Amino acid sequence: MIRGVDPADPERGGFWWTPGGGVEAGETVPAAIRRELWEETGIEVEEIGPMVLQRQSSFRFDGVRYEQDETFHLIELDEPAEPSPQDLADVEVRAFRELRWLSIDELEAITEPVYPDCLANLVDAICSGSWTAPWFESQDEE
Repeated sequence: MIRGVDPADPERGGFWWTPGGGVEAGETVPAAIRRELWEETGIEVEEIGPMVLQRQSSFRFDGVRYEQDETFHLIELDEPAEPSPQDLADVEVRAFRELRWLSIDELEAITEPVYPDCLANLVDAICSGSWTAPWFESQDEE
């Protein structure tokens, strides 16, 4: 998980989100996932697992209004990897404060906003075996 602030509004306080980003022109979704994961965490993966969440999101970040259709995919690692950013954009450098793995207990205990806000419930459902199909969420984060 990434903890950071909105560089244009740091007084708003910190929040947590999953690694990710946009799909570049001519890029497939799996290629974008691999690229974004490596840029933001230094973790390289070949296989992208199933989509577990689809979300429509509306938010303001760094003075820009975003309206996004997002997909979240499950990725399994053979061995734990220590996350370390490799190629952050300038806005990410200004926004990122912390990057680390969280246990489900740590995720549930966070008092700052977490995006997507259903993440703890989703991870719990996946780990318990009760997750059955991609979830859908619409979230206005203002």
